[in-house]
Amino acid sequence: MRGLSSFTLFLLLGTGGKAVYDHYVDLSNRLDTFADRLSELDKVTALSVRELAIEQKHLNEQMQRQSEQIERQIEQMQRLSEQMQCQGELQRDIQALAMEMRTKLFTE
Repeated sequence: MRGLSSFTLFLLLGTGGKAVYDHYVDLSNRLDTFADRLSELDKVTALSVRELAIEQKHLNEQMQRQSEQIERQIEQMQRLSEQMQCQGELQRDIQALAMEMRTKLFTE
């Protein structure tokens, strides 16, 4: 029970205030119960917030890994594109050389 002591309350109310005193005790106990429940809720909320923070950290790390993987794939695709461009240029050079050799062969 919080607040006034039972003896002080008894003196204030006199002997005829037993019902008021009992009501005060009941309300005081309810308030204590409510405060205890609120404290438990605060603990649960704090735990949930910590769990969410940990989960968010893991998600951020996963997103970072995926981002790095995507960057590597983009680099690979750029290298592949450069290789294909070089192959195309090489193929054109070979075709031009083949045409030149045919022309020389038939003109001689």
